[in-house]
Amino acid sequence: FRPGQAVVTCESSEDEEHDEGTDEEDAVGKQRAFNRSAVVQGGKHPDWLTEPAAVAEISLPPLSSAEVVYLPPEVAEQRLLSSPQLESVAYAARRFQTHLPSGVRAGYYLGDGTGCGKGRVIAALVWHLWNSGAKRHVWLSASNDLLADATRDFQDIGADLPLCNLSFHSYGPILGGGGLDAEGNGIIFASYHLLVSSKTSADAVSPET
Repeated sequence: FRPGQAVVTCESSEDEEHDEGTDEEDAVGKQRAFNRSAVVQGGKHPDWLTEPAAVAEISLPPLSSAEVVYLPPEVAEQRLLSSPQLESVAYAARRFQTHLPSGVRAGYYLGDGTGCGKGRVIAALVWHLWNSGAKRHVWLSASNDLLADATRDFQDIGADLPLCNLSFHSYGPILGGGGLDAEGNGIIFASYHLLVSSKTSADAVSPET
């Protein structure tokens, strides 16, 4: 779908009744509360989000009607992602299309706090890239236990993508199976601790392999 265009969402009349005054600024804490994106059309975020009032005054560059996020329209229409989450997906997707002066592809820093749904945003970005033709991804996390959360995030937005736990693989080339598809495509989930761990046996494969 095209994030710069209007999206019809499934919202109840009760939601609309409480939608008045959703953009408010706390004079004491100088925080602005919001639950909709000012750039991307779509549904409200399920919880209130806040940002510094000074940040709220910064206007984001507009999204053109030609920009496409390769996700099913139902993701927005059924509010599987809120408009603030769709905003992050749209701008990250735009950023990934650019290259730095060194020639490497540009990245995107998602600095949202707790409750913003970063996991769903990451899952949606991977799905967008998958539908764009990029079939191999690595998801790094602080804990291996968060694999269940990543799996849930993909399921919640309706993405059925191969996901594997790197800790289930031994040192050496990673082929198909073990959560990846037959061609070895999919998302490899790994913790930071696993990346710095070492193998002491004689048949260990060097990191350059």
